[in-house]
Amino acid sequence: MLCIVYISAAVNLLTDEDLKELLVQSQAGNQKFNVTGLLLYYKGVFMQLIEGGEDDIRQLFENIENDPRHTAVIKLAEEKIEERSFGDWAMAFKTISDEEFSKIEAYVQPEKLNLPDDSKSEAVKLIKTFFDGHH
Repeated sequence: MLCIVYISAAVNLLTDEDLKELLVQSQAGNQKFNVTGLLLYYKGVFMQLIEGGEDDIRQLFENIENDPRHTAVIKLAEEKIEERSFGDWAMAFKTISDEEFSKIEAYVQPEKLNLPDDSKSEAVKLIKTFFDGHH
C-alpha cells in the first residue's frame, strides 16, 4: 500500500455547499477504489493524506494534480505503508472557521482525530507535526 500527503490551493474559495459536494464525490470515488484518508481545508488551502493500493493512489494523485480546481499541488510525503492510519474513513474531512482557527489549540488536536501515537508512518508523523506546530 501507498500513502501520499500533499497541500494545494483551491483556484476559487469554496462555499460550504462546494465543500459538501467535494466530500460526497471524494467519498464515493474513494470507496470504489478502497482509498482512505484525511482532508483538511482552511481559506482555500487543502492538506490531504490519501492511502490505499499503490496503483490507485498514484492514479488518484495524478488526477488531483490535473484537477483544474487545484493549483500549486505540492507532494509533502510519499511512503509505502503496511497498514492504514485512517482505515475507517473513506475520507475524513475538516473545515474550520476563522473563530475555530483562532482557537486551534483547544479545537483541533491530534488525539481528537485519533491519530495513532505509535505510528511508524512518516506521513502520519507529518500530519501530527502540522497540528503540533499550532500549539
